[in-house]
Amino acid sequence: MADTKEKEHQHKQTTVQEHSGTVAKTHKDGEEVETLVASTNLIGDATTLLGMTPTAASVALATNPNGPLQDISGNVGLVLNHFKEAAALLKIVNTVTDAADTDKAKFTGVVNALTGGGSPSGTLLADMASALATAPTAASAALAISPNGPIIDAPGSADLVNLMLKEAKMILALVNRVMDASDPMKTIVGNLSQALV
Repeated sequence: MADTKEKEHQHKQTTVQEHSGTVAKTHKDGEEVETLVASTNLIGDATTLLGMTPTAASVALATNPNGPLQDISGNVGLVLNHFKEAAALLKIVNTVTDAADTDKAKFTGVVNALTGGGSPSGTLLADMASALATAPTAASAALAISPNGPIIDAPGSADLVNLMLKEAKMILALVNRVMDASDPMKTIVGNLSQALV
């Protein structure tokens, strides 16, 4: 009788995740399925990606005259620059965001995800959209125009960061289209894209 209850319990528990590196292994109904994990250090992962060489199969896909033609390394470099620019600009926005402003935690989480800091956001675009949907508090607005600086258009700069992240996501989608399924770079591209939701 105990064996029957144990089997029923195992059958009802259909999903278990194990995180191993950049891939989560999901056990669902007795089958192992690998799913991508959102990157928690986008600049670091993009730097790693830039140092890798695409497999011959990926190069063949990227240079196929039937398209889409892709400069894999060039596009990864562009994404890396977007991440670095976004982190630098958002750090400045964060310095003029008052500690009591609810957007400060969102900005901090996005910066941490970009730079590999503590408590990273796993939903960068959603956090940026949420922050942009609310006006800065009066205290944040005062900090942004303080003569002690930095004087900054915080909402405009945050919107620019949002656009950089959206463009990076689009470029990664184009790169992903020409990556061979067996290319180790494809997993990192997928993990970067997973964070840009």
